[in-house]
Amino acid sequence: MSQPIDSRYELKIGIERPDGGYTIQNVPLETYVARVLVGEAAPNSPPAALEALAIAIRTFAVVNRGRHNADGFDLCDTTHCQVMRIATTATERAAAATAGLVLMRAGTPVPVYYSASCGGRTEVPSQVWPGSDDPPYLPSQKDDACEGQPQWTANITTAELTKAFKAAGFRGDRLREMRVVARNQSGRVSKLRISGFNPETISGQDLRAVVGRTLGWLLVKSAAFEMERRGDVYHFEGHGYGHGVGMCVIGAFNLAGRG
Repeated sequence: MSQPIDSRYELKIGIERPDGGYTIQNVPLETYVARVLVGEAAPNSPPAALEALAIAIRTFAVVNRGRHNADGFDLCDTTHCQVMRIATTATERAAAATAGLVLMRAGTPVPVYYSASCGGRTEVPSQVWPGSDDPPYLPSQKDDACEGQPQWTANITTAELTKAFKAAGFRGDRLREMRVVARNQSGRVSKLRISGFNPETISGQDLRAVVGRTLGWLLVKSAAFEMERRGDVYHFEGHGYGHGVGMCVIGAFNLAGRG
C-alpha cells in the first residue's frame, strides 16, 4: 500500500433520481469512502472490517474514476459502481484511519473487487466479466472465513423465468427447459442451456443478473447453486451472495470478530 492520493481529491458522483436521470454531486474522496461503507459493509461491522473495506472502496474509486464520463460524472451511487449512503461516525472513523491508502502493484493502483460473500471460494474476474484479466492477486481459492454463508434456496416458476428472459432481450415465447451443462474451476455454474429462447445458453452469473433485474436480487444470490426442476417450478439451493471476486465482506466481518 501507499499514500499517493491528495487530500483534496474529489469525485463527481451521479446520484440516481426516480425518473432515471442523475443529480451530480462533487464529493471529497474520504467523504465518499465513509458514505460507501454504509452502503456496502455488513451491518455492525467491527472497525478492522470497515478499515479493510475502506481501502478496497477507495482503490475501486481511484481506478474507476471516469467510468461514467459519457454521463458527465465519475461514478454512480448504485450497485453498478458503489452504493453510497449517509455516513456514520463509525464509517467516518474507518475512512480517516485509512486515509489515502490504496492497493498498488508496481507503483500503480490496481483493479480490485469485493462481494457480500464468496460462499467459501473466491472467483476469478474473467468468469464474471468475460475478457477481463485474471491477475495473480485475484485467484480462485478456498476461503473459509465466511463459513459458506449464506446458504439460500429459491423457487422460481417457469412463467417468472420467461418474464425475466424476455425483459433481458432474449427472443422466444416461453421457457421450455433449463438445465446446468457446465461448471468452472470454482464450482460455480458457468453455462445453462435454456430451451425456448435465443440465445440458448447463459452463464450462472448472467442468470443471477437476469433474474435480479426483473424478479429481485434476493432470489438467485450467486452462481454457486444446484438446480432441480419440480413440475412448473425451478428449485435452487446455493451459497454465497454476489459475484465472489476479491474481498469477501462477510468473511472480513468474521475475521475481524476473531481478532
